[in-house]
Amino acid sequence: MPEKNVKLFLEINDRSLIFLVILEKDKILSIIQKEIIELTCVENGKLIINDEIKKRLKKTLNELEKKSSKIFHKIIVILNYYNSNNINVSSSKNMLGSKINNDDVTFLINKLKTDVLNNEKNKDIIHIFNTNFILDFKEVESIPINSTADFYGHSLSFFLIDSDEKRRINALCNSCNLDVERIILKNFIRGINSINTFLGKKKIVDIQINNKDVQLSFFENAAFKYSESFNFGSDIIYKDVAKVCKLSLINSQNLIKDTDFNDAKKKGSNIEEKYFDNNNLKNRQISLQHVEDIINARISEICDILLKKNINLSFANKNVFIKLSFEDAYIYKNFSKNFKIYLDQNIETFVETQDEQEDNYITAMSLVINGWKSEALPIKVEKRSLLSKFFRMIFK
Repeated sequence: MPEKNVKLFLEINDRSLIFLVILEKDKILSIIQKEIIELTCVENGKLIINDEIKKRLKKTLNELEKKSSKIFHKIIVILNYYNSNNINVSSSKNMLGSKINNDDVTFLINKLKTDVLNNEKNKDIIHIFNTNFILDFKEVESIPINSTADFYGHSLSFFLIDSDEKRRINALCNSCNLDVERIILKNFIRGINSINTFLGKKKIVDIQINNKDVQLSFFENAAFKYSESFNFGSDIIYKDVAKVCKLSLINSQNLIKDTDFNDAKKKGSNIEEKYFDNNNLKNRQISLQHVEDIINARISEICDILLKKNINLSFANKNVFIKLSFEDAYIYKNFSKNFKIYLDQNIETFVETQDEQEDNYITAMSLVINGWKSEALPIKVEKRSLLSKFFRMIFK
């Protein structure tokens, strides 16, 4: 009989909880069940737990288990709302002409892990990535096991979660008699897909412009090095047009949805009267070109904030490939080219699709089964009722 591997996932985002059952059979991955619970379960970047949320979660899980004829005891949580802290740190060891072995690398990683946790006492580690390796003061591409050296330096990026937030996530899952097997950042999963799609790109900035926020992630040599969230999204464009042109927000949205801003001839015409609610304003002459100028001013500012003047990414401003995706299909259709012009980089633009979402979940399953080449995975073990941590390194 072919071997089967079935895992239960829960994505937590601002607007919903999403259960997924993913199957591996004959090395082929497939989503066999998906249940979406539409509700607000996040407030000010923190998970909300109340009786209604727990009730709906239990009800959905019970229905899912009945359909699959399987009782789940463990769950993998995908975080798609949390702005994690990330820290990049380095350590080194004088090798005195000896060979570098696994113990040397583990020593440096454990030292860095201890330093980070000592300085971030109210946080827990979600992800750790091997980011840089220095052999006798020269950068090398991979962990130089069995290489002879006088000096070895190792750099890591840590992605952290507040301990209280992790306890809330555990409590939510425990309310359904589920133990959290692992927590994975959604931005990491998206990054893996970008790396696998754009082969040969050493530096990738993945920017996702949602309606209410922007998520930015930076990857170098397949390692997740930096992440940042911004509390504005594409809806700011609709608000700008509404404010400057004295339109209602809904009419601003309808104007942009109804207009093809890629048609140069149309931009010479004026906003139609139907978009003005106030009769006193209906005779105003506002050209569609002026509307695009308003939008371009905001796009220019967004590009500066995200990348051009982002001091946190000053180390990554050369030879970078940008993947820019939009949640709003109308902003993508009308203005993705404008973003390309202002970013002035090697860039591809996309609109978020259902297929891409499904790919993210399949990638999450692959990550759990196979690991990722640059990740050093923290594992919890219990010993004499005390929780301690150690590392299982993936040496590539």
